[in-house]
Amino acid sequence: MPFCLNQLKKEYDNSFFFTSNKECIEYLLLENLQPLEEYAMLVTRNDIWLFTPHPLESKAARQILYEGYSNIQYQDKIKNILCKLDEFSLPLDADVVFERKVYGDYFEKRGCRVLDVTEQVCKASRIKTKEHLEAIERCVQINESAYRAISKKEASGESEITLFGLVREKVMEHTGFSNHMIYDFLAGTRTAQVSGFPTNYRIQRGDTLIADLLPRNKGVYADMTRTFFAGKPSDKQDYIYEILCEAMQKGEEILQPGRSAGEIYEVVALVFRKYGLEYNFPHHAGHGLGLGYYEAPYFLKEETETLQENMVVALEPGLYVQGEFGIRIENNYVITSNGARRLGDLSLEIGSYVLAFDKKY
Repeated sequence: MPFCLNQLKKEYDNSFFFTSNKECIEYLLLENLQPLEEYAMLVTRNDIWLFTPHPLESKAARQILYEGYSNIQYQDKIKNILCKLDEFSLPLDADVVFERKVYGDYFEKRGCRVLDVTEQVCKASRIKTKEHLEAIERCVQINESAYRAISKKEASGESEITLFGLVREKVMEHTGFSNHMIYDFLAGTRTAQVSGFPTNYRIQRGDTLIADLLPRNKGVYADMTRTFFAGKPSDKQDYIYEILCEAMQKGEEILQPGRSAGEIYEVVALVFRKYGLEYNFPHHAGHGLGLGYYEAPYFLKEETETLQENMVVALEPGLYVQGEFGIRIENNYVITSNGARRLGDLSLEIGSYVLAFDKKY
């Protein structure tokens, strides 16, 4: 049984507990679940049950781990819950709070004291286990393979969507699911708007292309960004990129246990103020990640939460010139007792992100 489930079972020994949050379920089981399906998980003293909550799929309730029941009465109680799932319907568009209330009521009425542990799991997951750090590092590998694939592609005449197809291929290759991810993928003047989904816009010479990729693996995320250049970067783009790399380096230097999120933001923002670009930096300087693709600590000016050993965080400096272009870079780090270790080894050298562009375009 996964380590984190063992810990929960020890802490809540006399309760049934459940979660209907898919990321939590994947995190607890260290599995990848079908991305378009809804799930709920019920954990008892001896068993883990995974089932789909809506009527068409409720008959597919299945036991994914079995260790034997302690007694016949207990066995009958659980079987009674599962055989009655056909009577239970949860609207697919229900919000998370409603889902939790309905599940709690459903099991309570059938004689089970049920504890929703979604919040506890999310909080505990901020300190990563060895297994979950390995899963995040796999996500980093997915990102790096996607960036390498894009960098080898000639951009002439390509659209955002066709280039994004390379990303989907890499996610499918590593996880088995092409849509197991969140992303910003946009080019041209739209990059000055910070975020957006890929469109049919065709890449033009001189464009920047922001690829902010957040693949999920076994319930956890990585979150990396690289900016590509369609042809040789302009002097202005090159200048902005150098400043971003300087800000990244300064931020890396203070990623240490005990440092506050606000301190990290200020170190990054100070670089931009030095060059008179503080108003071109409209977002956070980074954040924690793992079970949530954005989770505390958030690197914002007023945040006081401090870094702890075995947290995983992202540094994410970006600068945006309205009406022209935006550039953002982002790396992930695990906090160690004496600093931070960067996850992955993909270079930030600007030459690695210049896309070939045919002269006729």
